[in-house]
Amino acid sequence: MSSAESRPREAPLPPGEWVVVGTVTGTHGVRGEVKVLPTGERPGRLGELETVTLVLRGGRHLSARVTGYRPYEGKGVDLLAFEGFADRTAAEALVGAHLLVRPEESPRLAEGEYYEWQIVGLQVVTTDGRDLGVVEEVLRTGANDVYVTSECLLPATAEVIKEIDLPGRRVVIEAVPGLLGGEE
Repeated sequence: MSSAESRPREAPLPPGEWVVVGTVTGTHGVRGEVKVLPTGERPGRLGELETVTLVLRGGRHLSARVTGYRPYEGKGVDLLAFEGFADRTAAEALVGAHLLVRPEESPRLAEGEYYEWQIVGLQVVTTDGRDLGVVEEVLRTGANDVYVTSECLLPATAEVIKEIDLPGRRVVIEAVPGLLGGEE
């Protein structure tokens, strides 16, 4: 294989939907590894990826093959290596890059787990049919995620979230006392 074949190639971002599965936060060591903050909750997911599209600072897009993966224990990030980025200097160009894949290429989640991109945009309704708007954002609080709508903040707990219906594009919630601003 020639060195030209092993270099990531600049590629226009094809139309369609893309999912951010991680962000490069820094370099690690001298062999081209980068620290990636994954967007998913379950450790090890990024290790399932074979190729990603890297969106670099400044907007350039590169298609890159993942050549190495290992968890960085206790740091909240994973370590990845990409073909064509063999040393620290080359890897520094990736800091700040987002790792994108097509939704169907996203690492699989366990039953009952969802990516943020699956939740944002879903219509929120109560079990008695009241409309609470659309999920605009997901806040990661540590204890549990919080879904933000124009009407309220919803803790993503089993007590509140009764159903996530992806095909129906909705979230059904139980309006527990105090959740909706003074309603009991």
